[in-house]
Amino acid sequence: MSMTMDELHCDLLGMLEVVCHKAVELTGADTLVTDAKLGSDTYCKLMLVDTVPTNPKVPNRCEVNGSLHQSTVKTNVEHATLNPHWEQAFKLPVLSDTMCLKAYVYHQDVAGGDKFLGVAQIDLIDHFFLPEQQHAVKKTMYPLKADEKHANKKVTGSVELSLAFLPNTNTVVSVTVVDGKGVSTALPGTTKSTKVKMCGWIVDETGVKSAGSASPLKETHSVTHNGAPKWNTTIYMDHMPTHPTDTIRMKILEVEKQDGLAACFPALCASPNSPMKAVGKVDLPISQLVQEQKEMEMKLAEAGEYGPKYLSKSLALMPHTATASKDVKGTVSLHVRYMTPEVRAAVRAVKARKAGIKTPAAATRAVPDFSGVPDAAKVAADKAAAAATEAQSAATAASSKAAKDAADKAAKEAAAKAAKEMQAVEDAAVAAKELKRLASPAAQKAPPRGQ
Repeated sequence: MSMTMDELHCDLLGMLEVVCHKAVELTGADTLVTDAKLGSDTYCKLMLVDTVPTNPKVPNRCEVNGSLHQSTVKTNVEHATLNPHWEQAFKLPVLSDTMCLKAYVYHQDVAGGDKFLGVAQIDLIDHFFLPEQQHAVKKTMYPLKADEKHANKKVTGSVELSLAFLPNTNTVVSVTVVDGKGVSTALPGTTKSTKVKMCGWIVDETGVKSAGSASPLKETHSVTHNGAPKWNTTIYMDHMPTHPTDTIRMKILEVEKQDGLAACFPALCASPNSPMKAVGKVDLPISQLVQEQKEMEMKLAEAGEYGPKYLSKSLALMPHTATASKDVKGTVSLHVRYMTPEVRAAVRAVKARKAGIKTPAAATRAVPDFSGVPDAAKVAADKAAAAATEAQSAATAASSKAAKDAADKAAKEAAAKAAKEMQAVEDAAVAAKELKRLASPAAQKAPPRGQ
């Protein structure tokens, strides 16, 4: 990944979680096709911007744990309303502690261009300096105002947001391979037109962890050797600061056609018999990097200067193995940064002290857990679950009614059957009584009825 020198100053301080809940009492936008009284097709645009124009420019996106995060995001469009509800969550990368959050509200107008409805600016400095256990903030209404570009615009209403700053707890190791100077071509068959690249990985003090799953190989693109190769490429590595005896090892490798094997098996690049021939190497002890980075960042914080900054290194090439040719010449220029959570916390503490911001002990104040804030997918899932629950209730009610109707029908049929059986019993009793009368002596002497 190629970066400018200004962008090399950037460090991911953390992620700002923002939930854009709603806006209220907006002033509508008059357009050719709509009436402001009927509402606007509104959306909210969230931006992280640096409040100090003289600071180095920061990139507008950042890769975090394999996911690409933008410093500018937008909600969905809510149609025909001056009180839109979005309920959308976003994560924005914070690359400077002088950043603020701006929430712009617009009316979407496809025909004539989107119309400005107001902006809220939120200062984040207090959130940056909170202890790690206290980064949750409740829902807050922020009044919308006109900006310089729309100074004469009538603006009303507010936007409701929830914010939480989550500090970066990872160690960021970046090595920018700038160039080489006076690099020898002592390898047999190597010329200044040969393609070379630099690869790097982390090894432990005994050299056991060379590459592979423990420390994946990182490499630059290939360039022409010419004695002064220029890469200007940044590579990132993962490392645990609990292993200070490890070393970052960088090798210049001559690229051959058969190096496809090494692409499939990166560990081969660390072998003297690698299909890629090593021109030379440089080693960067991590314990030294940690100490130098911390000292520099603390000086910058005390002086009120912008940080973090990279450590600039110009290192002489060494033989890549003990048995390799000693006729290795040249230097390699690198920009290295080794930022740990401890260094970031120390810098925050200095800046908080200088800004007069008090950071209460974590145990003195309970803060609601922000981890459960719904993102857009979760909101949709919750709505789907609610719809499913409602459908199930309706089905239950319908089945209950059907069961009741069936029970009523069965009861009526049972009652009719019982009445029929009762009538049969009564008829049998009448018949038995008549037979008994006919069998009596008096009945036998009497003339038959009807005579």
